[in-house]
Amino acid sequence: MNTYEVVIITKTGMDQKETDSLVTKVVEGIGGTVDSTDPWGDRKFSYPIQGHVIGSYCTYMVSCEANKSAELKRLLGFEEEILRSMVLTKKD
Repeated sequence: MNTYEVVIITKTGMDQKETDSLVTKVVEGIGGTVDSTDPWGDRKFSYPIQGHVIGSYCTYMVSCEANKSAELKRLLGFEEEILRSMVLTKKD
């Protein structure tokens, strides 16, 4: 399994437990696991994203098969509460 760093920005109305369960559901749906979570809190955007000027940032360390990373990015894009997401390969 490979390790990925997943950075997401959610709408500010969601609390951290809701965000964690949403990401965990998506990751476990592709056969991966969430190893750690690092919430950054609310930040103001330099320009509006989907009409929002503030979003909640959070970073997740995720383990999954290499061929599932594109599927992870795709599934995160379908979630209405997630404004932006980025999946990065973690080099050891």
